[in-house]
Amino acid sequence: MDDKSPQVRQAAAQALGNVGAAALPARTALAKAQKTDDRPYVRAAAGKALEQINAAPTQNRWWPWALAILATAAAAGVLWFRRRNRLYHH
Repeated sequence: MDDKSPQVRQAAAQALGNVGAAALPARTALAKAQKTDDRPYVRAAAGKALEQINAAPTQNRWWPWALAILATAAAAGVLWFRRRNRLYHH
């Protein structure tokens, strides 16, 4: 099968959609390929992959939770450090 067959395009779009559900660089690269590539089958596959990424379930998007945990830990660390310095450096 060559790269232009619908089965290859569909499989590539599905694989990219599954892998790139939480990956912003993949989404950016697909959007660029969809807009600038001169091969219509590449544009079509990129468009399908972007559709699948946008329709992916939200449990794949773990990064907001990670950012919230990191921000909480950083705030707690800053407060602890300021308290410790205030106690020992009068």
